Amino acid sequence: MYPSLPASAARISLAQLSVVAFKSLINPALTKAYAPSGGVLVDVTAATDGLHPADEHTQLIPYGTIPVAVRKVCT
Repeated sequence: MYPSLPASAARISLAQLSVVAFKSLINPALTKAYAPSGGVLVDVTAATDGLHPADEHTQLIPYGTIPVAVRKVCT
């Protein structure tokens, strides 16, 4: 089963920190870097509901129980 449930405290903490990193650091830096050439950042995380609470799960064959946001990306 992917991932093992329940997730460890360390994995939950890392996931929460990654959201902060993308929202506060990575996406703004990429947006700024793309602007001079007319490029636009496409926030795939937001577009695919990647910020959906990770503790809400659903079933996806053949993977079993997965977070709702992962199912949305996969489908």
